Amino acid sequence: MFISEQLSISVSNEIFLRPISFKLDKGEILQLIGESGIGKTTILKALLGLLSFPFKVEGNLILNDRDITNIAPENRKIGILFQEGFLFPHMSVAENLLFAVAKNIPKKRRKQFILELLDKSNLKYLLNRAPESLSAGEKMRIALLRVMASQPEVLLLDEPFANLDKNMKHNYADLIQEYIKQRPIPVILVSHDQSLMNVCRKIDVQDHRHTIN
Repeated sequence: MFISEQLSISVSNEIFLRPISFKLDKGEILQLIGESGIGKTTILKALLGLLSFPFKVEGNLILNDRDITNIAPENRKIGILFQEGFLFPHMSVAENLLFAVAKNIPKKRRKQFILELLDKSNLKYLLNRAPESLSAGEKMRIALLRVMASQPEVLLLDEPFANLDKNMKHNYADLIQEYIKQRPIPVILVSHDQSLMNVCRKIDVQDHRHTIN
């Protein structure tokens, strides 16, 4: 379970976002909605622990009975997929995945782990390909696999459908939901598309936004 208790954000001691609270069970999807620039991605960065001065984050974050409020970003076990689906251009698909494999997987087992990951997704043929040779859809699928290779306990999705056409949006949404079924974890989605995924709750960030004069 992922719990936010009165999460609020201020900038230079001015309130930016009034408190947001939620509880998400494994497999549940929370969608943050609101116009561009309202603060949706800022919330994701707060959850990741990536906001620094002049931002100040208050409240508590509890992940599977573990208080992660003051834990370093790399130890929070939160994965994020950005809209660009960024892959390291100088690495092959295999190397991109190996880079992200969870630390608890023994080094001798990691190559086999990514082979199994690709095989389950019918993407094994991309193993030695360079990112520049992949189609947009292939890049997004590999980017998702890379996030899942880190075995996160929460998945954040920042506009994952923004650069895709209508058919690809639906296919990609189905793919994400299939991964969530295979490995149920809480998911927080930022997207202007409000009907692509089966969400359990929506939060309109505008309702929590405080205008700074």
